[in-house]
Amino acid sequence: MQTRAALLGLLLVAAPLLAGCLADAPTATPSAAPAKGRDPLTTATHTLGSFLSEDVPAYDGVPLHIDVQLPNGSGPFPTLIQYTPYSSSLNPNDEAWGETSGKSGDALASEYVPYGYAVAIAHVRGSGQSGGCFSTGGPDEARDGYSLVEWVANQSWSSKKVALMGTSYVGTTPISTATLHPPHLTTIVPVSGVSEWYRYYFENGVPRFFGELPFGVVYTDQPIWAATGLVPKPRDPVAYAEGVPGNAQCGSAQMQEAYAKDSDYDAYWMARDYVKDLANATAPMLYAHGFLDENTPTSLVTDFLNAYPGEKRAWLQQHGHGVPASFKDYHAYVHRWLDHWMLGRDNGAMDLPPVVVEDNRGKYHNATAWPPADAHEATFWLGAGGKLADAPPASGSATYTDDPRAVQEVRDANVPADGTFLRFESAPLAAPLHLSGAPRVNLTAASSATSTQWDVLLFDEAPDGTSAFITRGYLDARHREGLDHGVDVIPGKDLLYAWPMHSRDFHVDKGHRLVLTLASSDKYVLPDKPGATNTVKLGPSLVTLPVVDLPGSAYADAPPSSPS
Repeated sequence: MQTRAALLGLLLVAAPLLAGCLADAPTATPSAAPAKGRDPLTTATHTLGSFLSEDVPAYDGVPLHIDVQLPNGSGPFPTLIQYTPYSSSLNPNDEAWGETSGKSGDALASEYVPYGYAVAIAHVRGSGQSGGCFSTGGPDEARDGYSLVEWVANQSWSSKKVALMGTSYVGTTPISTATLHPPHLTTIVPVSGVSEWYRYYFENGVPRFFGELPFGVVYTDQPIWAATGLVPKPRDPVAYAEGVPGNAQCGSAQMQEAYAKDSDYDAYWMARDYVKDLANATAPMLYAHGFLDENTPTSLVTDFLNAYPGEKRAWLQQHGHGVPASFKDYHAYVHRWLDHWMLGRDNGAMDLPPVVVEDNRGKYHNATAWPPADAHEATFWLGAGGKLADAPPASGSATYTDDPRAVQEVRDANVPADGTFLRFESAPLAAPLHLSGAPRVNLTAASSATSTQWDVLLFDEAPDGTSAFITRGYLDARHREGLDHGVDVIPGKDLLYAWPMHSRDFHVDKGHRLVLTLASSDKYVLPDKPGATNTVKLGPSLVTLPVVDLPGSAYADAPPSSPS
């Protein structure tokens, strides 16, 4: 497979990834009278108080910058922190502060400071006004998060209850910090966060393109400086890292470590794998992720949720990168969650089911876990004549020759196979099928090359021929035995390949067909080396779908709400 060093030139035209600021929150309205025995939600009783701008010493003495907006009054106050590499600062001198300024944290502060919460923006080392070198999710970020949480907890204005919350990279730092169990980390609220950086950059060994953008590009200037040789210049701290002396050298080190790697899960990526370190992450967590997120894929969700040992609630909905699609409902629940854990209010926050799930129709159902514990398997075999059969077919084979130039921007289900990929379709379904979880692909196949990749897409095709994308999954053939090492393919030899696709919650109607396409190049990932001829054995090759059978009464038109 291609190495990162060989593809370094892509960084020169790369656009930033991982937009990390929470979208502006809608203005919250006071709740109705609480149910008997329930505490009401907090209402706006404070105005803006003191504004603090401090440098906090990290574990190794590196200064970490933090801005804090306090409510008026003497406190003590619980504190919400957005711990970010995007270098934004709260601005108490902006007349439009918290409403139209658009700065990271302003919307959070404009809402929650009146409720009696302190709101802080902390800069990841190597970004903004913090010192040190940026390291893309490295161990220093978790240690620094620990230092920031404990510094806040020990201030005279603090109630000693601290929450970390945010979206994208700002939803990642709460996860990494939680693995070290800061004593005063009271809860985390991550949205679209990265729990394993290897899986963020690679799809089972295949470098990702994130759908559109070049792979491996983080939202920081240092890699670009290193790649171009540019000297960093002072920038607006609201949007960019400032030109701190040494940033160019930091960027060079970062490039050498992060981008000159092949696709093995090695010590570098192990240090950025938070799932393996979750045993101590006991802070209660409210987690949200979108099934349509092509930036931080849903392949990160299952292992993380199952491994997280603390109290948790999850919202999995039909939206892309960022806050949930039912923003108003989710946002109201965040308020209830924070009041419960940060203020100790008995307000029904824990009455919601462990997992709130939205399917592709906009219908909601509840689950005790993700994937649902009551899912069963529906198996479809790759058969002759492009059939996706519900019974094992007779032996046979199908062959294609990879050509990245032939890849469609979106390979719809109705694009005919042209020799550069394979297409398999089921008979019209005799009954509806509700996929809930991560499908798995099992291939027995041979390749003419020592290295190839498997790119599988799954579609729902209606009787009129229109199609809807369901999910995708990828595997680098060299990593069939494990992600920590690659083994060359033996040309012409049948080998076994198995891997999961991205998890989804998708309802396929009766009379629709399932369509599966198999290729070796796709716009979502780095195209494969051209020219490999791959032959799939049709008898043993199959896709397995996790399916739930729910009564109509299990579905609702809106997410559940706690009693108010």
